[in-house]
Amino acid sequence: MRRSERIRIQRLNGKIEKTTAKGSLGTVKGKYLQNGTKGNYVVYASKGKGFNSQHGKYEFKSGKISMTYYDTGAALTYTINDDQKDKNTKILKNKNIKITCTYKNGTAGLHSASKAFEGTYSLGTGTKIVFKKDGTFRQVQTFTYKVSGNTLKLTYNKDTQKYKWTKSGNKLIIKQNGTTVEKLVPSK
Repeated sequence: MRRSERIRIQRLNGKIEKTTAKGSLGTVKGKYLQNGTKGNYVVYASKGKGFNSQHGKYEFKSGKISMTYYDTGAALTYTINDDQKDKNTKILKNKNIKITCTYKNGTAGLHSASKAFEGTYSLGTGTKIVFKKDGTFRQVQTFTYKVSGNTLKLTYNKDTQKYKWTKSGNKLIIKQNGTTVEKLVPSK
């Protein structure tokens, strides 16, 4: 996929997240809060395309980046290291956690590590972090899906999983092999 097409899709995902209709309780369609937690959305958009979007805030401190996801409230601080093979890639490290961030577009803030910035970094196939100048970010993972009756098929990259969904009160309950894996609360 060409770089201009990737940028268009990333911007479109942000717009889709803001404008998608509130999630339905009659089928899997629309925008939902994942497990009812603040800042974690699942968007089942049109034409079988969707994405998970985890929101948080970030700040730079002494050449490090601190990232806090809204759902947990816990901050993780990462050192920012150069990748020896690719000048567009930074390695974020926190103890045993290692995240490879490849610059895609924006102001390449991880490269300057001094103030809030706007930019998109790829974390690997299908997952990106989109940083905003206001100090917020969202981590986005795209997927495709198909709903047939009460069956939901999700495909991340090339991995397809099958689930059953049911309505329970004001939530959709997503189960795999009889075990609840997700509760979706309709959200706008």
